[in-house]
Amino acid sequence: MTMTNPPPAGPGDGAGNPIQPPRDQWSAPESSPGVPGSYPHPPGYSVPLHHPCPVPQYTPPTQNFQPNVPARPLGVDLAWLEKSRKQNVALWVVIAVVVVTGTVSWASDQAGIIGAFLALSFLAFLTLALLIVRALVRVGNKPQPMPPIVIAYGPAPIPPAWYRDAHGILRWHDGTNWTSHTYPPQP
Repeated sequence: MTMTNPPPAGPGDGAGNPIQPPRDQWSAPESSPGVPGSYPHPPGYSVPLHHPCPVPQYTPPTQNFQPNVPARPLGVDLAWLEKSRKQNVALWVVIAVVVVTGTVSWASDQAGIIGAFLALSFLAFLTLALLIVRALVRVGNKPQPMPPIVIAYGPAPIPPAWYRDAHGILRWHDGTNWTSHTYPPQP
């Protein structure tokens, strides 16, 4: 169906949309009462039976949002390990207490005081070995100091000036050869 009265010219009709009267003057046409998806229209306009409902359009985000995780290369990042090592000290203390208590309790149940002594000796040896390995890894990963860069230059040319020659006479050297000019002038 078509519209019986064309909308008046003015703003808003550039795309073919009629200018709507105020909302309190709207009324649904008799031809489409209760049709799902229909919108109210001003009186005097004929309306098609089925208006399409607007379809929401998805617009993808314009920026890629990364999770708030520090970037790390593949493998172990030593700076990250150093920072996280300080944060996890309490956790490691709790784990160590649980392991030592459990191991000593189990060993003393199995072999008495000798078992507890052997378990403590083994755990002390294991702790010492881990501390040595950790210290070696930390020392080995430190950047080595750079030696100072020394540029070797060739021999510098002799600047032109008055110099004493092999005979002790003050003579002019032009930078490459001795000249015949002496000071005081020779007779």
